[in-house]
Amino acid sequence: MIRDTDDIHTSVVSLFRLNGMGARWRMTNLAACFFLSLWGLRFVDATSLETIQAENYEINVCVKKAVSSIRLKPSGAYDVLDAKGQVALRLTGEEYVRIDPARNWQPERPFTVSVFAASQYDKSPVRRVAREAREKLGAQHEVRVGRLEPGEFKDDPSIRDTPYGALAVCVGNFDTLEQASEILADVRAHYPQARITRAKSGSLPRARFRISAVDGSTLAALRGPLTLVPAPENSNAHEIAVGTISSRYKNWLTGSEADVLCPDRMIVEGDIKYRLYAINRTHVDKYLRGVVPAEMGAAPLEALKAQAVASRSEALAKVDSGHYLNPMFDLCSTQRTQVYRGMDAANQLSDQAILETAGLVMLHENEVVDAVYSANCGGVTASAEDVWNGEPVPYLRARIDARTNSKVNLATYDRTSKWVNSYPNVFSNPIRSTVIPKSQQKYFRWRKPITQKELTLGINRWRGVGDVKDVRVLERSQSGRVKSIQIIGAKATIEIQGYTWIRRMLPGASSTFFVLTRQFEKNGLLASITLHGAGYGHGVGMCQTGARQMADQNLNYEFILTHYYTGIKFAQM
Repeated sequence: MIRDTDDIHTSVVSLFRLNGMGARWRMTNLAACFFLSLWGLRFVDATSLETIQAENYEINVCVKKAVSSIRLKPSGAYDVLDAKGQVALRLTGEEYVRIDPARNWQPERPFTVSVFAASQYDKSPVRRVAREAREKLGAQHEVRVGRLEPGEFKDDPSIRDTPYGALAVCVGNFDTLEQASEILADVRAHYPQARITRAKSGSLPRARFRISAVDGSTLAALRGPLTLVPAPENSNAHEIAVGTISSRYKNWLTGSEADVLCPDRMIVEGDIKYRLYAINRTHVDKYLRGVVPAEMGAAPLEALKAQAVASRSEALAKVDSGHYLNPMFDLCSTQRTQVYRGMDAANQLSDQAILETAGLVMLHENEVVDAVYSANCGGVTASAEDVWNGEPVPYLRARIDARTNSKVNLATYDRTSKWVNSYPNVFSNPIRSTVIPKSQQKYFRWRKPITQKELTLGINRWRGVGDVKDVRVLERSQSGRVKSIQIIGAKATIEIQGYTWIRRMLPGASSTFFVLTRQFEKNGLLASITLHGAGYGHGVGMCQTGARQMADQNLNYEFILTHYYTGIKFAQM
């Protein structure tokens, strides 16, 4: 017996709306609410063109996050700078070294002297002041970017002091108020506005590191953060191989994860849980050399150029977006921002695309576009609010993926069902394509049966609902995407909202662009559900399959980008 579930005309009660990855649940776990709400920062406070010009287009990319040990091998001589910016060690690049955390003690809420503070969304001015402060004070004092306890700058209306606390340029890290007071006059000689504040627990970890050679000998024991920069005479080699060391293997050279070859500078930081972070600070166009081929793969030149401009824009838009609350880095190397595989991923054609679009970004009202993209939109792109439940974004609007800009209206089961069960003439349709790999053609239209047992196991990984009795679609966007579902279990009934969590709850769903049918046993119990879907990924912004097809039809990258991002303009950084 088969029933479709979009015919349910249920009044959806807003129980607890999260502005984040998109869950609307009956939840009492506020810690989970905090975690999910971070995604809602995606489109807050876009980066202006003036901001990225002032930043000299450099970004911080976390390539190894929260790991127990790191191995490094520079391609030439590199200097290791300690927390005060002093050269503490010279690495020749002849062999690997490993960095391990040394146990340290961290006061619960350390005192520090703040010389500048800003909202968590304004990382760029904080970084600029921090670089200036290191030049002025670094020889005598440790200067770092930290996060303050909420309320420390409540007397300054220009700083939006959220529950996460303000970002600040912090000098020193002290257990007591008296210790902080001892350096206050020295700091005020350079920064008269300096004041003693309390840092958030863990935001200024006193990480100490042991750097050792292959033979196990200790090369240095230093307090972080560490910065690795090319030695002055090392003018040709500017790359460091960074790998994670697995504790499961005795030989850490052969028993480690694959290296990421990173250009320019590397920062090694630690946290109060003795975990390490390797952060690559480099020019955005060098960063793109490891992103464009990883994200787009083999493609015609104009598609790669479109990817380069989109990736550059997205990266720079996220620098000040507060996407990561951690002040140590702006982006990670995974799909959460953009996949970054380092210089080993670079190839001649993608390098050409980056070079021919060097410094080019997309703007909307003088702000850099957060140019998100996905693998295949299924023939219809999604509006940002369809997926992430935030405010509408003017340049991320739903549209039919064809030359004619027809009105999108797939908000009902019947219309969506008709669409996903057809093969319309759209750019993202890869049938008979010469530029879309066979392995990716299956994502334009897909079918996924999920048994009741698979549903129960998958859903109970996240929420304890017991045996799943039913799954119903409650709300669908104009672009046909499912916005919320109801899961009825033996122990609880929950409502799940948003792209990320719907895909987690329905194992194997390639997107939220689907219609759902249910199959029941003769006794009325749920046997399985089947998803009939279109596309792969969230569907917002550029469709990479469509971009390849347009390039194959001799359409240039500007046409591609203006097709997918509404009302944008191009500008040089």
